[in-house]
Amino acid sequence: MASAGPSGHQQTDCISHGIRVHPETRCPDRAFSMLSVEKEFKKTKKIKSIGPGVPITSDNVRIVCISDTHSRTNRLDVPAGDVLIHAGDFTFHGGMGEVQAFANFLATQPHKHKVVIAGNHELSFGYCDGFCDIRTFKRLLGSTGVDSMKQKMQELNINHPRELLPKDVVYLNNSAATVCGLKMWGSPWSPYFHGWAYNAQRGKEILKIWDGIPSNTDVVITHTPPVGVGDQISSGDRVGCVELYTTLKERVRPQLHVFGHIHEGYGLYTDGTTLYANASTCNINYKPINNPICIDLPLPEGFSKEDVRVEAGMSNHEVSREFLQQQSNVSQSGGCAGCFQWRL
Repeated sequence: MASAGPSGHQQTDCISHGIRVHPETRCPDRAFSMLSVEKEFKKTKKIKSIGPGVPITSDNVRIVCISDTHSRTNRLDVPAGDVLIHAGDFTFHGGMGEVQAFANFLATQPHKHKVVIAGNHELSFGYCDGFCDIRTFKRLLGSTGVDSMKQKMQELNINHPRELLPKDVVYLNNSAATVCGLKMWGSPWSPYFHGWAYNAQRGKEILKIWDGIPSNTDVVITHTPPVGVGDQISSGDRVGCVELYTTLKERVRPQLHVFGHIHEGYGLYTDGTTLYANASTCNINYKPINNPICIDLPLPEGFSKEDVRVEAGMSNHEVSREFLQQQSNVSQSGGCAGCFQWRL
């Protein structure tokens, strides 16, 4: 059953895995204000990342987090660690040359394990998976953009741009892997904004994706931030995902959540239960000025740092495609316009 809320937005009784879609999900600021009072969640605070000079110990897994490098990796000094995580937007538009340059960068990194997800800027990844609005593709890359991409992929003899990534890279797309004994789950999806890659409508649409996160996950990797943590843009508005916030707070409670997407929100935060790392390398002007974030998590008993196992995940085709047919963006369909005027 659905009804109009006091602000005119659609409320829903949709409950999934015990998580209810918030009536103000399309206005993250209001939703977060309400959740902070109703749920009495612990307040997050900003903390410092581990310095590059701190030794890596045998009983801890050193995780190095980066995101939103936007083809600026040639200027990036990545500290040593056991696991390198990239939380998406490693290109500007997902061009094959950009993807290959990123693959070359990964190949030079000494970390035992590299875990990668795509982001909304990886248009070619989204297009090949069936989750990028063709109108966006044409607007950004021109009317011949799709044909040019297909031709380049044919020349490279690949069916999907992820095939360009080094073979030892763990690529997650609504899927899980166990790395150094830590259970990880990653997804490229973000709340809808102008039909970029992997955009889903706020509310029950995107909650379907977060339902795929196993409850025993140690490290969650998403491109989008949750609402309320590392998601404030320059105007002060919050633009993170409400349903991701409640999923992590109420059901999953991971040790670490790595994300990016909102460049202004860079930093490491904690609420006493979960570490939240907005690892955006680039600032709002796409300058790579933010250092990688380093975190130590305890090595689980019975595992070694060599262990890695990739597991099956939720198929992209299980995610509804209704949003791709919509003719207007979310801010024109009942959303709080001020919450969505942010730069990608």
